[in-house]
Amino acid sequence: MAEKLIKHKLINPVKNLEEYICKNHERPLDLYCKDDQTAICQFCIESDHRNHNTVPLETESLKLLMNKKIAVQQKIQEKLRKIKEIKHSARFNKQSKEKEIEENIKFFKDVFDRSNAELLELTEEKHKETERRGKELIRELDEEIVELKRRQTELEQLSHPMNLTQIISLLRNPIYTNSSKNISISALEPGGILRKTISHLQSVLDEKMRETVGRELRSIQHYAVDVTLDPDTAHPELMLSDDGKKVWNTAGDDDPETRRAEMSCGHAVTPQSLTAWCRSLLDQGQHKFLCPALKEGTLQRCNAEWPYAEVRRLAVLTQEEQSHFEETMAVLAAAEYCEHKTCPGCQTFVERADITNLCVMCTICTAEKGRTFQFCWQCMKEWKGPGPRSDRCDNPDCTNPDIEKLAKCRYITLPEVNSVSCPSMRACPTCGNLVEHDTTGCKNVICNRCRVEFCFVCLKVTQVCLQTSSYFIGCSDGIAPRQTSIPSWNRN
Repeated sequence: MAEKLIKHKLINPVKNLEEYICKNHERPLDLYCKDDQTAICQFCIESDHRNHNTVPLETESLKLLMNKKIAVQQKIQEKLRKIKEIKHSARFNKQSKEKEIEENIKFFKDVFDRSNAELLELTEEKHKETERRGKELIRELDEEIVELKRRQTELEQLSHPMNLTQIISLLRNPIYTNSSKNISISALEPGGILRKTISHLQSVLDEKMRETVGRELRSIQHYAVDVTLDPDTAHPELMLSDDGKKVWNTAGDDDPETRRAEMSCGHAVTPQSLTAWCRSLLDQGQHKFLCPALKEGTLQRCNAEWPYAEVRRLAVLTQEEQSHFEETMAVLAAAEYCEHKTCPGCQTFVERADITNLCVMCTICTAEKGRTFQFCWQCMKEWKGPGPRSDRCDNPDCTNPDIEKLAKCRYITLPEVNSVSCPSMRACPTCGNLVEHDTTGCKNVICNRCRVEFCFVCLKVTQVCLQTSSYFIGCSDGIAPRQTSIPSWNRN
């Protein structure tokens, strides 16, 4: 019997033996199919698992066991590493806490020590001034007493009755001394010095508060992400800017008596929100006022254009704001639709047809002078030399002031973009308009002329820059150097 079982494989007794037996062939599950990742028997490879990649179950089990052990060990190492990081962070946090406590105690001790010293110094100075003034008044009063006693002696020596000469002398020399009846030495002002000291202390604390808030904001900004709000999912009473970075509430006050204006498109806004929205559009370089509300029952913007006459009538505009609105609209519209300047001869507006040619002819001056009159679009003087040219004319002082600004502008640091440094002024790579960065936020700006967003660091259009970078990290191509030419805006 033993000889018959010598080739059989024995296993330890188990309760659920059926789980080790193939349900289809009632044979032990001694193979493993890698294709289907399941245990099979010898007969399965002749049917459902024909031509599949199979290995002995024991071998695969050992391999799986080893992989599980490695995975568990890796998990343990990962947890230990986390514990190590947490302990390190805890130690660092403790050190930071101790350092912060020490710095805070030192700051307040220094501030109050200085304030206390200042308070004592001012009080002492005030007392000394009071003593000095008292001594000076006593001296003046002593001098007046001496003078009065002298006069008293003179009066006692007068004869009785007085003769005419003595009477005249007495009238000509009346008793006169400095008015001392209002002289007094006031005690130290009850709260003057203390108020001054507290005011100085308040200014020191305010400055410390601004410094602390600024440091906290810079710390928070390390975790900042660029967010673009979606107008399609915004509440109907919210206005979004075109770049999706700003939002306004058009609902105004919840007070039912709040005055609301119905625009020509049918949407209602408060005068305050209308003014704020239109001002924001002008600040973004847009001279057309488009309704940002959503169409009823849809997620689409209305985008109906509001005539300026309507905006002026319904918005809350002061005379100064109205002038600003109109001047800004005129400049933006002119910059969008044409390349124009004032002719140096007749002072009329001239549009340049060829944006690559600085030599421009004025038809009015040509007709009035009876000869061709051309002027330089750059130096704004009568043209000298051959043309057309795109760099300069032959006038000795013909230079492009924008290029000079680009050449002389200072360098700035963008603290939120890994403190990268670059020129503070750039010419828009699309239209050539000069743009400055205020050093806050990300590295990308929107040109207020052509409305194209570009990277202030590498001078690429934002969509191109973001393919290899992000809003708050340096550019893959590095920092673009100072520009030595102004791009021409081809509106076509």
